Amino acid sequence: ICISNMQRRMHIRGIREGMKVKELVFILNEALSDINLRLHGLRAHLLRNLIRSHVHILEAQQQKQELVLNMASASKDLKAQQQEWTVERQTYTDNQKRLQKAEDERRSRLNLRILRRMLNSRLLASWRSWHSVKTESQRQGIVLERMALRMHNVLLFKAWLSWIANTRELQRQRHV
Repeated sequence: ICISNMQRRMHIRGIREGMKVKELVFILNEALSDINLRLHGLRAHLLRNLIRSHVHILEAQQQKQELVLNMASASKDLKAQQQEWTVERQTYTDNQKRLQKAEDERRSRLNLRILRRMLNSRLLASWRSWHSVKTESQRQGIVLERMALRMHNVLLFKAWLSWIANTRELQRQRHV
């Protein structure tokens, strides 16, 4: 039980100042009546809270029943949606498999084209290499023929010069 601070101070001051018993009793009676009022207010407050909590409990029970009914209907809806979802999922996986197969075929064709290009490019590079070697060997053959012809001509010319020199020497020796 709570006595207000002011009443306590008055009581302590009254004891110090030597107040009469009647005055102290009066102060105590006022404190008791104040306490009774507070208790009555607390009782009323508790009663209100009790009524509110009882109403709240009744509302909660009613909401629980509604929720149970809603959950039953939601369960039916959920089962129907689950069946729809299973069908959709199966359709989706079938589509994904079909798309994956098409993508694999496309990649396979692309890989074959790439391999053909690579083989053709290597074949072309080999042919170009062979062709350049062939043309170079032909050029070297022509150069060698020309060089041999020049050497042959030089040798013929030297032989002709020596023949002329020998012939003149023979003619000179005959004339002498």
